[in-house]
Amino acid sequence: MTSDDEILALARDALHAGEFEQAYGILESAIKLGNASNKIRQEYGFLLWTGFEFDRAEAQFGELLADSDTPTLTMQRIAKSYFAIGRFAKAAEVMEAVVATSPLNLCECLEQWASCEERTGNQARASELAQRALEARPGSARAVRLLAHIDKRNGDFQQAIDRLSCHLQQGSGDWDWGLRYELAASLDRVGEYDRAWQELVKAKQQLKPQTLPALRQSYQIRNRQGELAKRVTDADLNYWRRASDAAQSEINVAVLAGFPRSGTTLLEQILTAHDDCVGTDETGILTSQFISPIVWQAEDAFAALLELRSLDRSQLETGRAVYRKFTEGVIGEAIGDRLLIEKDPLLTADLPVVLRLFPNSPMIIPLRDPRDVIISYFFTMVPINWNSAPATDIVEAARFYHDVMRHWVLFRDRIQSPTIETRYEDLVNDQVTEAKRLTDFLGMKWDDSILDVSKRSGQKAVSTPTYDDITKPIYTSSLRRWENYQKHIEPALGILKPYAKEFGYE
Repeated sequence: MTSDDEILALARDALHAGEFEQAYGILESAIKLGNASNKIRQEYGFLLWTGFEFDRAEAQFGELLADSDTPTLTMQRIAKSYFAIGRFAKAAEVMEAVVATSPLNLCECLEQWASCEERTGNQARASELAQRALEARPGSARAVRLLAHIDKRNGDFQQAIDRLSCHLQQGSGDWDWGLRYELAASLDRVGEYDRAWQELVKAKQQLKPQTLPALRQSYQIRNRQGELAKRVTDADLNYWRRASDAAQSEINVAVLAGFPRSGTTLLEQILTAHDDCVGTDETGILTSQFISPIVWQAEDAFAALLELRSLDRSQLETGRAVYRKFTEGVIGEAIGDRLLIEKDPLLTADLPVVLRLFPNSPMIIPLRDPRDVIISYFFTMVPINWNSAPATDIVEAARFYHDVMRHWVLFRDRIQSPTIETRYEDLVNDQVTEAKRLTDFLGMKWDDSILDVSKRSGQKAVSTPTYDDITKPIYTSSLRRWENYQKHIEPALGILKPYAKEFGYE
């Protein structure tokens, strides 16, 4: 009889070889034989989830959640899986069941549940749960941070400042950086700019040792992106467009790129309030399924270009079918005949792959004063990875902006598919005119309701860090925000100046 460890080893070997279906089959066979262990079911459920087989994964998750042998950490991982694709209500439901089991890590579970409730908009419940977490573990930094974040969302900035400052004065901890990020954001909102900057710098100094590996990876990826972009010829772009005409009609996609904190989330929410549109909210599918294996993991940039050039019609059609299937799995609905807004600001640095898969798709590039972009990027608290690590230093942040937006400068006059640049400042100052310009560009009939903030807030939950802002009226305080921090960002201004001039901000 084959042991659990042997079955798991076989499945993992198949997975490492890229044979997802074989890995599924090994685990499915074990389950069909009956009496499959909890460990096997866990492996199968999470493997299905990784492969975007969400419906099948949920069936396994349901059995695991009903099994008293399922560890608390596995149940928390299930909740995190739902959370990661924006299914916050489902994640909250799972965490409620976890807390009902009275787990040993009660404070951590209450914090996780509270975060899920906060993202669903249930701030009262989230606050109650965070308070319970504090009772379970007095001094919990994450619970304090969440309570302060709810204060800030409710407009009570001073209470958030007092709450965070009081906790930080009680002693230092490993998660002080999270409190300081939140404190800096609240101080910024009340005009205490120097203190806000000081708190932010302290947070980044604490994070710096953790971010160094991710920053090294960031440079590796950015160098590869740059090398590939320089190798793509006009002949490549022309051929890719001509060769793709017939297959392109399978899915109607518009690409919304740019750079993080340039207004991409707001634009997507406005456009997808239209009945003829649906958005992706940064699923990461293009990156995980196409960009990473074709470009980042290639032997070198030339090998990546050869791979792009060698793709035939059948491979492209299969790739688009996979993209559609996985996207529908993540967003939880069929795309149908609607226009899909593929929103991912960092696609700007991987345009060769985008232009190979969707060479005829319209492309929207949001622009914003680079100095305002970098301030917003610097203030945003996100998990550490290759595209957030540059935010640990203002000069690194400016270099990252340069390394991404140079791609748009390189390609924008060479792309033959429809393109449009839209300025965040124009959207803030005259939302109707700019929104109409975009809907005209996309060939959509104008609908006044897409500017209704309450309609945007009623759409599905937003996963990106600026989720709270899109449910509020557009405000002008975000314009020329960089001037409040001019002396602090002085070392970065020389890097940003060419782009401020290129995009008409100087």
